[in-house]
Amino acid sequence: MSCPNAGVKALLKLQAQALRVQADALEASADSLPDGGAAGDELLGTEQTLARFSLGHEAVRAAAARGELVVSRGARGKLLVLESDVRRFIAARRYQPAPRRALPSANLDEWDIEADRSLRVVAGAKK
Repeated sequence: MSCPNAGVKALLKLQAQALRVQADALEASADSLPDGGAAGDELLGTEQTLARFSLGHEAVRAAAARGELVVSRGARGKLLVLESDVRRFIAARRYQPAPRRALPSANLDEWDIEADRSLRVVAGAKK
């Protein structure tokens, strides 16, 4: 005779195992990070992050919400962040300009005719 909760029990055991694997991965990830708060690493408020790095209050809050920046609450709810964390956050967001697109045709007259035809289609005119 099968227990009616056997399926639920098996599912809970699978979820527990998945959580253990995730916890191990998070712990390994944390161990690979350098220790914060090193000597000379300063806690900055949003005013200082704006002055030093051009990151305002909302940018700091948004980065924290996305999990990209570790933020602490100081006195009276003031947002505080380690300078090294801000530098790491900025370095991780390097700008990559998009490659320039080549003209679709070497002949500019043909390209101009094709562009005009495309604009007419967008505007609802006949080809």
